[in-house]
Amino acid sequence: MPDVVEDGKKPKSQEAGATRSSELSGFGAVAVSLARNPIGIIALFIVLIYGFACLVTGLGSGHDKAERQPLIYFLTLFPVLVLAVFAWLVTRHHKKLYAPSDFKNEEHFVELAKPGLSALRNVEQPPSPSPAPMAASAGHEIGAESMQAADDPSVPEDAVQLSRFRQSVYDTARDIAVVHALQPSTKRGQKFDVFIYLQRRKTSRYSGDLSDVVKVEFFLGRYWRNHVFLGAWSDSYLGIRTSAYGPFMCVCNITFADGGAALLYRYIDFEMGDIAKTIAQ
Repeated sequence: MPDVVEDGKKPKSQEAGATRSSELSGFGAVAVSLARNPIGIIALFIVLIYGFACLVTGLGSGHDKAERQPLIYFLTLFPVLVLAVFAWLVTRHHKKLYAPSDFKNEEHFVELAKPGLSALRNVEQPPSPSPAPMAASAGHEIGAESMQAADDPSVPEDAVQLSRFRQSVYDTARDIAVVHALQPSTKRGQKFDVFIYLQRRKTSRYSGDLSDVVKVEFFLGRYWRNHVFLGAWSDSYLGIRTSAYGPFMCVCNITFADGGAALLYRYIDFEMGDIAKTIAQ
């Protein structure tokens, strides 16, 4: 029987259809808003899974006990599992749960992608010249380590010498290297903000941490008034940050807990700078 319109009202079937359409539109809008960052996608995924499970359980009146039992276990244990995973994400990877659009200034997202670096001790050019000599390195005795290349007669002598020199560099620095990262600078007249810090490779001798380093000094040259700057800890990083408009040489003097020392250097180039600018934009 066709629907009858009374007193100018829409038929009930049309009203129900309009309600369903409105609900679907509302859910679609919520889904789009949630899908803008990783944490929203996780929430949307959880809602969909839990919704489908509840729908199957509610409409499955014909299911017997054996069929309903797995669904009941799932509905009971799923929230606990979600809570555990979410707690792990928040405590271990909370800096990866946001999208650039979640920040008023998207440059803050770029800073967040470099955990600990933006909080390194800032090094500014001193206002007036006051030279300070570089601290002398006590050096670190190179430990004797057998080289496989030396035992292999097929390896040329020059390769053996280079292999020994390479190992001596590792031994002298105790598997530590000076590295740097770039970020477009917001300071007038400066091209990049530079993060300079120590990094140790994981080997059988060292686990990768810098717990045996008691002091690290950075010397950046005459544009920094020949000052020696002490590195500071920020999260798991030990180093400094500064701003520069051109490449420069950084010399680093490391003092270890046992009294040993290592003198390292790194040329702070801007080769990856344009790529960093493109990513930031």
